[in-house]
Amino acid sequence: MSSIVPHDDDALLRAAEALAWNNDAPDVSLPTVLTRPSLDAAVVVGQLDYSEPEDPKSPAWPRWKITGSAHAIIMARKLFGADSTTGGSVNAISFPATLGSFDELLLLLHRFPLKMTEAASVIFDRMYRQLVAERHIAASVPATSAGGQFFRGRLLPFQTEGVAFLCAVRKGLLADDMGLGKTVQAFGFLDRIGSYPAAIVVQSHVQRHWEKKIPEFMRVKEIGDELSEGLRVTSLNGGKRFNSTPIADVYIVHYLVLHAWAEFLIERGVKTIIFDECQELRHPGTRKHEACTALAKAADNVAGLSGTPIYNHGIEMHAVMNTLCRGSLGTRAAFERDWCSYVAGKLVVANPQVLGEYLKDRRLMLRRRKDDVQLELPAKRRVIEPIKGEEGIFAEMVTKAAELARKAAEIGDPFDRARMEAEAIRETRRATALAKLPAVIAFLRGLMEADEPTLCFVHHHAVTDGIVEALEGFKPVCITGRQDKTQKDDALNAFARGDTNLCLISLRAATGIDGLQKRARVVVFAELDWSPAVHRQGEDRAHRMGQRDSVLVYYLVTDLGTDPFVMMTLNLKASQFTGLMQDKGESDDDRRDASEAAKQHMASVLSMLRERS
Repeated sequence: MSSIVPHDDDALLRAAEALAWNNDAPDVSLPTVLTRPSLDAAVVVGQLDYSEPEDPKSPAWPRWKITGSAHAIIMARKLFGADSTTGGSVNAISFPATLGSFDELLLLLHRFPLKMTEAASVIFDRMYRQLVAERHIAASVPATSAGGQFFRGRLLPFQTEGVAFLCAVRKGLLADDMGLGKTVQAFGFLDRIGSYPAAIVVQSHVQRHWEKKIPEFMRVKEIGDELSEGLRVTSLNGGKRFNSTPIADVYIVHYLVLHAWAEFLIERGVKTIIFDECQELRHPGTRKHEACTALAKAADNVAGLSGTPIYNHGIEMHAVMNTLCRGSLGTRAAFERDWCSYVAGKLVVANPQVLGEYLKDRRLMLRRRKDDVQLELPAKRRVIEPIKGEEGIFAEMVTKAAELARKAAEIGDPFDRARMEAEAIRETRRATALAKLPAVIAFLRGLMEADEPTLCFVHHHAVTDGIVEALEGFKPVCITGRQDKTQKDDALNAFARGDTNLCLISLRAATGIDGLQKRARVVVFAELDWSPAVHRQGEDRAHRMGQRDSVLVYYLVTDLGTDPFVMMTLNLKASQFTGLMQDKGESDDDRRDASEAAKQHMASVLSMLRERS
């Protein structure tokens, strides 16, 4: 067992719970609709009951059930909508018992007093204590103090506020802009609450980064050393050795192997989970997501870290938040009903800015942009640089894609047709990249001859290989899916030392990489991704704390192939991200134009291919 003593936040929780139970103590921090309804009303109009699924492993939600006055049932139906069931009775209603619906339940009980069954009373009291405790803890955690037993970093004022937020809510999302130090805030949070053991879940390519950062910001000791003061830290990888894995205070594990370690961590009694780059939680139903959910449910404290929690469409926010704080946005069906609409066949958040405000108001998310915290970072400027694609190369490479598109049009089964159309799009994207390659190489050569340290983002291996071969004399290094952790570290260090001026990075390998900003002020996107969040991650490898010069970002775009259509689609996805994250985005007219363009993009690409076949 860990010898680490928790800090006083448990005392704050007990004090808050005491206030919640004391009906005579006014709670000025709660609005009237969130105060505790009277349980001894002279007149009650019905009964509130609670039930859980018979199978504990069932994905079904526990449910509230109200029976009684038709007037109360009608109001409940308005509040809880399509997720409610009545079983054919106008005097009964049942709906999911989630934290996201608890505020509405309080509102209903103020207007329509209900008698509670014993089961309902226990759960109601638990949820209400949690609501009040969070409010009181939020008011009690000093924003200027994040220090504890082992933290040895230094925090800027806005970072101490971030630590205070995580300490207050215990389950939430720190969505600060990239480069604002979410890692150091996570360590401050971990040390402030002192709730061990803890698990830090990371992407595989940054596991080594976290291993290096812990000794930088926290006092650690060797496994087996019980004499010195410090945290015992161990990393979990693919080679499972449950019996021989040492007891630790902090476990570092990456998402790809978490499913193999989740039960082990739960049995070890992990109390605090930090999900780094928590956009990884956006795909419910996957083995990875199920492991993350099981771990989060077992923990007392769950912090999500990501400057880009939305990679594509706002609907992803439900899966992310439901893992971090189960039930905080209600059920998926309720979220779709209340927040979403279909645009170009995709389910998107209808008003991202309102949802972003809601997440902030409910203290589910804290988001600060670089401008908000007045870091006075140098400017970041984006340039869309038109380059000439080689029509001959494109025509030769796109033949296979055109044939796939033609065959897809003849397939009756929608699933098989969609799969073949997607393959045609991928082949077209590859043809586009290779048609651009000569111009990309020429552009990069100019930067190298000017002795300009440059980060270049690529996607296809053939593009990476072409650049490395053509610019061999400049000794480019690579951080892609083909390098192991040691090779990636070597590449990063070589660039940071000045051994080379060109670092090639896979588009989706940019998250979590730090230290490049010490040399690079130029970022080049040789290829485009479908997600604006991926581009933001890439840009901010250079535009982050530690950067001394203005950052220049070049998007190399051709009018051949998929580039024009990707640019259209990015506008729609960017509107989801910027609205929900409270960033500055396009106007309403811009969004409408982008939505219409996105509707047509897939059909346009396929039409172009079929004309070629």
